[in-house]
Amino acid sequence: MRRRHNVSDMKKYCELTPHYLVFVQMQEFNLEQLLQAAPSTFARMLAIDASVWQRALAAWQLLGVADPAAVARNNLLLHTCEWLTRGVLAKLAALQQLLPWQPTAADVVQQFGVYVAAGAPQRLIGRLLFLQQEGWLPLLVADKLAARQQWRQQRGLNAGQPTDQPLFISLRETAVLSDAKFCAMLAAVEAAQPEQPVGGSSSTAGRYRAFMAQLPQLPAYQQLLAAGEAESRRLAALLPPELVGAGGEEESEV
Repeated sequence: MRRRHNVSDMKKYCELTPHYLVFVQMQEFNLEQLLQAAPSTFARMLAIDASVWQRALAAWQLLGVADPAAVARNNLLLHTCEWLTRGVLAKLAALQQLLPWQPTAADVVQQFGVYVAAGAPQRLIGRLLFLQQEGWLPLLVADKLAARQQWRQQRGLNAGQPTDQPLFISLRETAVLSDAKFCAMLAAVEAAQPEQPVGGSSSTAGRYRAFMAQLPQLPAYQQLLAAGEAESRRLAALLPPELVGAGGEEESEV
C-alpha cells in the first residue's frame, strides 16, 4: 500500500532541504498532490536542486506551454529532468518531426513529456526512425482505441462489422516496450501488411537490431542530435543566467 506523506513529514524534509520549502510554498503547485506522491517520486523531487525544476518550467514556457505549472502538477517527475540537454531536446525534435500528426513543441511537452524526459535518446529516436524506414510511421498513433474508432467512422462502419482494419502502433508502445516485445509487436504488424516490407525476407527483429547498431552513424539521427544541441543553445540564451547553470550539460545517451 502506498505510504501517504503527512504534513510533519513535509516539514521535516523542508528543514533538511530549504530550497524545497520554496517549491512547496509556490501557489502553482498542489500541496495535497505532493503529499500523496509515491515515495520514489517524493524522494527524487527532494534530491534535485531548485534550479532544475525552475529551469524546466522556464524552458516549457519558452517552448510555448501556456501553463507550465499545470504540466508539472499532472506529472510531478517531468520537472525533475534537465530540459536543456541535447538528448532531451533531440527527442522533442524527433517527436515533432516524425509523429504523423506533427505536434507543436508545446503539444509534445504537455501530452508526451514523459517520453521526452525518460529514457536514452537512442531508444526513442532510433525506434521512430526505424518505423520510418519500414514505412510504418502512418500507423503510429497517440491512442489505439481512438484511432480504431476514427478509422471505422471514416468508412461508415459499425462497431460489430468485420474489417481489414490496420494494426496501429501506439507511441507509448514505441517508447516503453522492451526490445523483444517491441519487435514482436512489429512482427504482428508486418504479418498484417498486404505488401512485402522494405526489409525483404529478413525478420523484423533482425532488421531492428541491425538498424539500431548503425544508428549513431545515420545522418537522420545525427541531424536530430544537432537540432537538440541548437535548441539547447537557443533556450539557454533566453533564460536568466542564474537558471542556465549546468542545465545544458549532456546526459548519458547509452
